[in-house]
Amino acid sequence: MKYLAGVAAIVALILGLVAANSAGLGPFESGLQTSLAPPTGLGQISAQHTWRIRPAGWIKSSSVRFSVASFRLTSQKRLQVQLVRGGASPSGNPTASGRPGQPSLTLRHLGNGTYRWWARFFTGKSISPWKAFVGGTAFGIDTVPPSAPTISSSTNPSPRTVSRSSTVRFGWSSHDGGSGIVGYWYTFGPPGQTPSAPHLMTRRPSLALHSVPTGTFVLDVRARDRAGNWSPASTYTVRVDSTPPTVTNAGFSTFAFNPIYNSMTLNYAVNRPSKIRIGIYGSQGHLIRLVKTASSKPNQILHYTWHGRDNQSRIVPPGVYNFFVRTTDSFGNSSVKEYSGLQVIDKSIVVSLSQQRLWAYSGRQLFLTSLVTTGNHRLPTPVGHYTILGRYHPFTFVSPFPKGSWDWYPPSKVEYAMLFRAGGYYIHDAPWRSVFGPGSNGASGVPGQNYTGTHGCVNVPANVAYRLFYWAPDGTAVIVRH
Repeated sequence: MKYLAGVAAIVALILGLVAANSAGLGPFESGLQTSLAPPTGLGQISAQHTWRIRPAGWIKSSSVRFSVASFRLTSQKRLQVQLVRGGASPSGNPTASGRPGQPSLTLRHLGNGTYRWWARFFTGKSISPWKAFVGGTAFGIDTVPPSAPTISSSTNPSPRTVSRSSTVRFGWSSHDGGSGIVGYWYTFGPPGQTPSAPHLMTRRPSLALHSVPTGTFVLDVRARDRAGNWSPASTYTVRVDSTPPTVTNAGFSTFAFNPIYNSMTLNYAVNRPSKIRIGIYGSQGHLIRLVKTASSKPNQILHYTWHGRDNQSRIVPPGVYNFFVRTTDSFGNSSVKEYSGLQVIDKSIVVSLSQQRLWAYSGRQLFLTSLVTTGNHRLPTPVGHYTILGRYHPFTFVSPFPKGSWDWYPPSKVEYAMLFRAGGYYIHDAPWRSVFGPGSNGASGVPGQNYTGTHGCVNVPANVAYRLFYWAPDGTAVIVRH
């Protein structure tokens, strides 16, 4: 048995030497004549994916196919490849030899690292000079993926806390000891979403996302090396409440006014501390006035009074104006509230108590003048600057005084009534009155007679009440003077 085993070993050795001699490997290549032309068209292909490897490129396959142009091949020629790993010096001996007449050969189970290679032809009697694929590194093999990225967030440092910012910033790092990291893939969305197939999205190890809505979101990141290996995914959860601050409890002191005599006040609150910008725009959309302020407390009651002037302190022309109130918190969350249809009016009604006369103006242009009757000495018409608050046609006055008192009066119907001060002060016609002007409010007696004045209202003749009613809108200034 030992004899038969020895014979088999000798036979195998002889066959191996014959094969090596036939392939031109080992000591059998020495002494061969260098008379063949070197190969051309050298190429390298990833045997696993069958794509061409660019010079100095990286692959994640351990098998490489080496090829040359086939027009110089004959049935006697073999392709030989000399492969050197890293910075080692070439030995001049072939690493592998292909089949006769075949323009390529494949080497398998190559280790990670960089390689250089050369090719030549061999016929058994002669060889060609070695031809280098490139002057430097030909390709690299890296089968180990990068490490899973480590993710952090400067805007959301703790995944357990809620951020108020609608801008979310991330940074991450990953390590690769082979080909090096070339870029990253990421997804950002609600928990439980199915991630897409990874593809290179960014080369930067950071990401800034803007206008992120309120909710819980998950960032998935994977790193890719130059060989195409993807790292395991890493995740980072952020909780965002980007609900912007908003104006609440807004109300205006009036919706129309004459800025010569009156103003308009916006009373409002903001639900969170914010920077506030109040922009007043004309009907054509151009900015008239811009005011900047701030709230320091949640639901703080604030006030802004507009005197009908622009940014240059000039009185604006009559017309319709719109208020826009923008509130912005310290995280940049912002909202806008619009209040439209606010009116600036240049009309005014001036009442003189001493002259018992009224003048109505449109700007500086007199519209009409008329004798009037105002309150008597017991119930005088109050002096001051007022605004027409409402107009009524027809209207019935009901006495606020108890029946049987000196000032009580029965329900009294008029055609046109214009309220100018809370508490029941009107400009109106008085069908029961035939005398107006000086002396009509001077006598003692029950108000409402020709010479006993009014209960504080301003009585005007019927035709004047009619003209004023259809001429003076709400917001018309009413000035009562001595």
